[in-house]
Amino acid sequence: MEGPLPAQELSTLENLERLDLSRNGLTDGLTPKEFHSLSKLSKLKHLDLSWNNFGKQILRVLGAQLPALKSLNLSTNEIEGPLSIKEMANLSNLEVLILRDNLLTGRLPIQDLANLSRLEILDMHGNHFTGSISPYIGALSLAKAISLSDNDFNGDFPSQDLCRLKKLEEFDISGNEFEGILPRCINNMSSLRLFDISGNRFIGNLSSSLIASLSPTAIEYIDLSHNLFEGLFSFSLFANHSKLEVVRFMSDNSKLEIETENPVDWTPLFQLKALVLRNCNMNKLTAIFRSFSLISTDWKYLISLTIS
Repeated sequence: MEGPLPAQELSTLENLERLDLSRNGLTDGLTPKEFHSLSKLSKLKHLDLSWNNFGKQILRVLGAQLPALKSLNLSTNEIEGPLSIKEMANLSNLEVLILRDNLLTGRLPIQDLANLSRLEILDMHGNHFTGSISPYIGALSLAKAISLSDNDFNGDFPSQDLCRLKKLEEFDISGNEFEGILPRCINNMSSLRLFDISGNRFIGNLSSSLIASLSPTAIEYIDLSHNLFEGLFSFSLFANHSKLEVVRFMSDNSKLEIETENPVDWTPLFQLKALVLRNCNMNKLTAIFRSFSLISTDWKYLISLTIS
């Protein structure tokens, strides 16, 4: 299928709730009459238009004509340039917005996105957004998953506003140029299970950070790799994290010390499926590495174990 969205043909499916037109050659170019015919899809809630050739115009069209839309996937299209309220204005019912792997630039319009009061999943991975993140991110109060990875963001992160997202379960800002010290309020985010800040320029002494204070009953995946952390970090701080499965520490400055052992014996509640420790100073206090009990006995899930 190629060409514009087949709006008139689709308009006969008035009871349609879910539509997947991904991986076609669909493009912009609807006439005003075809635009309006989409309004007959008044029950459409989930729309996947990923891997096509749409530009920004499609956001305005869908928002104006599909008021019941809750989930929109426009990943891997040709949506380029900055986003503004013009594109976001009529998407207020969205719960899921996926715009990953496009050509979006400029600052992320968090203030406009905050008007999407029902938004639970925001995926902007793989674009070219720049600058820092607006404090308005705290207005996304229902957010469960936010991915801003592999963009060109920089500057300090609005830490206190981030920590207002009490329902956040997945947070991925890897592959940017964020800097500064991690916020101490992270330990208040009790639902967080995936935390990936790798590939940035965060600094600070991990021994005094609150990373290990992330919810012990929720956190499953932690990646702090390729930052500028330093100091001593003891794995025993994770002892009560019963669901922890993946831990990745790959240091960029050789100033980070990792202590997997402890002068006092400790038994972790978790069984890791993946452990990566690279370019870290290992076990200076004990000079041993015996805690293979940290690793799951189900070895088929062991992704990587690199000690250096």
